[in-house]
Amino acid sequence: MSAWIKDKLPDSDLTVLVRCSGQEFPIWPGYHDGDEWRSASADTLEGPVIGWMESDDAVKVLDGGTL
Repeated sequence: MSAWIKDKLPDSDLTVLVRCSGQEFPIWPGYHDGDEWRSASADTLEGPVIGWMESDDAVKVLDGGTL
């Protein structure tokens, strides 16, 4: 089962792990400000966002756990 969420947006200003397409670094911490995706440093993310994951879920995946 994929942990990437593709069919809804996170709560506004909640920091999540964002997956972008066509970028040199495709995974970033970021958030959706209600209008657009931004990196954790508040820069607008370039390229399409193809999914996002809550930080707690990302930690589970990185630790080898299951969702």
